[in-house]
Amino acid sequence: MKTLMEKYMHTLSDERDAFWDYMEIIECEMAKEHKGLFVAIAQDELQHFHKIVSAVRADMESKTDMEKAFYQSLVKEHKMMSEYLEHHK
Repeated sequence: MKTLMEKYMHTLSDERDAFWDYMEIIECEMAKEHKGLFVAIAQDELQHFHKIVSAVRADMESKTDMEKAFYQSLVKEHKMMSEYLEHHK
């Protein structure tokens, strides 16, 4: 049975992978209307990622040092993903 943190990690991985899949489509798509569609979907995936990161942040006082470090890495990753998306809009 997975722990809650393992479930978060699995779900975050899915959201991250989906985001980067859409970014690859955006980089290749030439039709402006299609590109706009995939930008919107990528933004949605990024929002899902952000909301899950917020759940990881909850009750930080009781988190282990490893969980706190995991959260910090997620914050950095979210920032990088956001900046990458902004660059490709």
